[in-house]
Amino acid sequence: MDNIPANEQQRLETLQRYQIIDTPPEQSFDNIGKVATQFFDLPVAMISFIDTENVFIKTKVGIDVVSKIPRSNSLCSITLLNNELTVFENIPEIDHCFPVDGPSAADYGFKFYAGTPIVSANGLSIGVICLMGMEVRGFSEKEEELLKKLAVIVMDEIELLLQGKLEAEKDLLTAIHHAQLNFNNQSLIAHAPVAIAILTGRELTIEIANIKILEVWGKTDSVIGKSMKDALPELEGQPYLQIFDDVFTSGKPFYGNELSATLVRNGVIEDVYFNFVYQPLKDVSGSTVSIMIVATEVTEHIKARKLLEESEKQLENMVMSSTAGMVIYKGRNLIIETVNQRILDIWEKNAEEVVGMSLFDLFPGHVTEAYPGPMLNVFDSREPVSFTEIEVVFPALPEDRSFFLNVSYFPLIDEAGEVNHIMVSLQDVTEIVKARKLSEQTAIEQKAANEALIKAIEEFAKANKELLANNKDLKQTHEILKNTLSELPSSSR
Repeated sequence: MDNIPANEQQRLETLQRYQIIDTPPEQSFDNIGKVATQFFDLPVAMISFIDTENVFIKTKVGIDVVSKIPRSNSLCSITLLNNELTVFENIPEIDHCFPVDGPSAADYGFKFYAGTPIVSANGLSIGVICLMGMEVRGFSEKEEELLKKLAVIVMDEIELLLQGKLEAEKDLLTAIHHAQLNFNNQSLIAHAPVAIAILTGRELTIEIANIKILEVWGKTDSVIGKSMKDALPELEGQPYLQIFDDVFTSGKPFYGNELSATLVRNGVIEDVYFNFVYQPLKDVSGSTVSIMIVATEVTEHIKARKLLEESEKQLENMVMSSTAGMVIYKGRNLIIETVNQRILDIWEKNAEEVVGMSLFDLFPGHVTEAYPGPMLNVFDSREPVSFTEIEVVFPALPEDRSFFLNVSYFPLIDEAGEVNHIMVSLQDVTEIVKARKLSEQTAIEQKAANEALIKAIEEFAKANKELLANNKDLKQTHEILKNTLSELPSSSR
């Protein structure tokens, strides 16, 4: 079937305006996908954008696929064509209706699909948010409304991203405009706070290069007067010389955001990252005669972000593999972000039930001397705090189960120096405390028994002493009687 909408040209123009095709994954979209899988209890969620021939998968949760698939192979193309929420409750039953060139959804074991268009402000569908599952199932009206609302949230996020890009471009264009107004003022360019160079003609001869851009390139002013190809031979095989030529031909600027390049700086090969614009400069006839480069190096920012991401991953791995119970909370609402199995065993919950929830909502009314006041104080004090053998009763558990816990709170300080997360370590010492208390009680009872025994022995000894004394007196009396009897006359006896 023909999966090209009637308004395809206008739709593609709208999609292009949002500058989202071929962009890397972003946490905000991934979070929406994760929420979708949790809300609908389905294993797979994707956010896709459909251009001329391909479906670009911006977010993929629960499935590892390439970022681009042919448009003809995608159920999302059907959703886009319908321009409304589309549900396939049993994909194998309808799969033969949509012939494709490669493997179909059914070939991968999928049986359920629900997708709804992502609609821009001008009413055109630029993509689809969809859910997929391995079981045949229905999709209620309430679920349909919720999926549509998620599509609106995705569109709002796209608008915010575009606004940020437009503001960045506006700032760059402002800088370019000022540079153009002072095209012949090399002194102004030389002392500009950003890296600027002007390349003249098809050969891209370096006419002007300020100190900042020479530092970025790792070159000296000896490159002025040379072509870019000769001044920076390491660009051969990288896309930038071709981009310059395209800008010269089209007369349209090119914007690069956090793009990487390999440069030889001070004799060392380095991988570096830049935000930049290649702006064509035109003569009175409108023909491009030069290209201005305005660039900012963001290598350290990218490295710091990657290091932070790696640290966060290592921290998560540490939490999940720890033999102690560990959980990471976000913000003063104590939203559960990461939790290991030891904690889940204590709570008698699974991860799907608690991740994303506030601890206040999970155990309402739960108060101990260690929670919640001391935990929240860590946000302000920025110092770790520990408690030992705290008795905790979780009222939401069966029979209000009681635990004795060693608890430690650790502030996690972000790159801005703020405490936005707290890591909590719990050690269940219930059995140890109960055993000690039982031992203490046994010792008390044993002491009382010993004291009673000693008292009984003392009383027995006293009675025995008295008995011995009585026996002695009785013996003496017996001797007296015996002597008396022996002295009496025989007749008297």
